[in-house]
Amino acid sequence: MVGQVWAKFEADYYLVDQVRERMDFVRTRQAIQEMSRKYPQATAKLIEDKANGPAVIRSLRDHISGIIARTPKDPKLARLTSVSPLFEAGNIFLPERAAWVGDFVQELLQFPNAANDDQVDACTQALEYLNRRLSGIQQYYKQEAEKARAGTGKV
Repeated sequence: MVGQVWAKFEADYYLVDQVRERMDFVRTRQAIQEMSRKYPQATAKLIEDKANGPAVIRSLRDHISGIIARTPKDPKLARLTSVSPLFEAGNIFLPERAAWVGDFVQELLQFPNAANDDQVDACTQALEYLNRRLSGIQQYYKQEAEKARAGTGKV
């Protein structure tokens, strides 16, 4: 499991912190709580809605604000390709002294042939979320309208 904390300021994106380890449900929940306490200014907590994600989401929603279930629609390579201009333009910044930065960069450079891709996956989901054109409230109502149309068959 990888948990990352990202910040955006103007055109730039900053990977502030990361936790990466094999975690069961209990440890995943604890890691999210710890990162939420450490970074209270992080208002959105994206959790992938698969594997143990749905259970984690349900268990934390009433205790931590900003929990957002995410189900990526595109393949991982397409998601990385969509945010690669941010890297190319020099808009991505990494912490200079974090012990995990070397592994993060190595995984990015070896993707999609790396042994692991969980850091790339977390990174692309965060960058897509931070780079979207609609605000959170606009995105929420757009998704709700799409769900309603899908349920009724109306377009």
